[in-house]
Amino acid sequence: MSAHIETFPAQTPPKRRPLNARQEEFCCAYVLLGNGAKAAFRAGYSGHAARQQAARLLTNANILQRIAELRRDLGLRNSIDRETVMAKLEAAYRGAINAGCYLTAVRAAEAQARLAGLFPERESVPEPKPQSGSAAKTNGGPRDSVKQDAALVPDHARG
Repeated sequence: MSAHIETFPAQTPPKRRPLNARQEEFCCAYVLLGNGAKAAFRAGYSGHAARQQAARLLTNANILQRIAELRRDLGLRNSIDRETVMAKLEAAYRGAINAGCYLTAVRAAEAQARLAGLFPERESVPEPKPQSGSAAKTNGGPRDSVKQDAALVPDHARG
């Protein structure tokens, strides 16, 4: 006895209704601005109802799909990856070292380390209370922090 396997045609997703001009403008503005009310106002919806219109539009599957398409297209056109950012930070670091801007070099190195995942994300830490008396005059001033940052730079890099 041979088994009969029934095949079904592949289901295609339902066709998306085309967006009207105002909806398309809302999608474009939303991708650029990231704010629904501002995007709705820019698309021509009235100012006093822009927030409600944005909330309504952002529940529409066709609108959300179009926003996702626009974001994907924008991401492809502005292709920035980790290696590109690391290369730019390395160039900033080297330029800062060559110019003797050690604080800038330290900041670039810190940004590279964060991008590489070497530092955990910063948590909100309360600011230290100012010291009173003579200790306030000698510790923690802006010149002291620059001296500390410069101390991190190797002697051969100081030029």
